[in-house]
Amino acid sequence: MVNRRCLDRFKVFISQGLSEFF
Repeated sequence: MVNRRCLDRFKVFISQGLSEFF
């Protein structure tokens, strides 16, 4: 399984990306 830290970072990265797109 992926580490929680990695998942959290991924979530933040996606969040920022969506913010830029939307």
